[in-house]
Amino acid sequence: MAFAVAKNAVAARARASAPRASRAAPCMAAPAPKLSAAAAGLALVLSAAPAHAERILPAINTGTLDKGEMDRMLTIYEARDLELDQNDRKSFGDIKNVDQAKERLGKTVGVLDTVVGTPLGKGAFLDARSGLRRAVGTIRYDINAVAATKANKNELKQEAQALYAKIEALDLELVSVPPAKVPNKEKASAAYDTVVADLDAIVAKLG
Repeated sequence: MAFAVAKNAVAARARASAPRASRAAPCMAAPAPKLSAAAAGLALVLSAAPAHAERILPAINTGTLDKGEMDRMLTIYEARDLELDQNDRKSFGDIKNVDQAKERLGKTVGVLDTVVGTPLGKGAFLDARSGLRRAVGTIRYDINAVAATKANKNELKQEAQALYAKIEALDLELVSVPPAKVPNKEKASAAYDTVVADLDAIVAKLG
């Protein structure tokens, strides 16, 4: 009997010393976020659309467009037409030949008067600088295209480089950093007149 009591005591101590398994908290799934009606509708549309859905261009009544709007619309369509070469899609091919470049170059002084000279006369220096920067790319392209066909193309190239330097000087005269720097209208106008005179001379030689 004494042996049975001792055995029971040993078993009780063993149970008391054994580590107790921790009681884990029940695992509950996080509730799904609620979507608004608009978000739910958008998710439904996106899930239903194919991965590479073709972009469909809207129908346009071209009879209501003027020439400028028509040209811009065609440029947009050509940019998406993969059957055309890159020059046409990126509008690099707007000028198709030297004669067209020469014709556009002949109108450049008039364009500069509109986009640079007029705002400069009003003291709108930022508009004048923006107009100059828009025009200079066309000026460079047309001068280079026409000069490449001339026998004295090296001489014309040097004169063109001098013109570009004066255009850059005009651009700097139009820089405004208030209050430290405000363009001087007289200096900017003098720089503009120099650019126009040099451009006229080059156009005459390229004509």
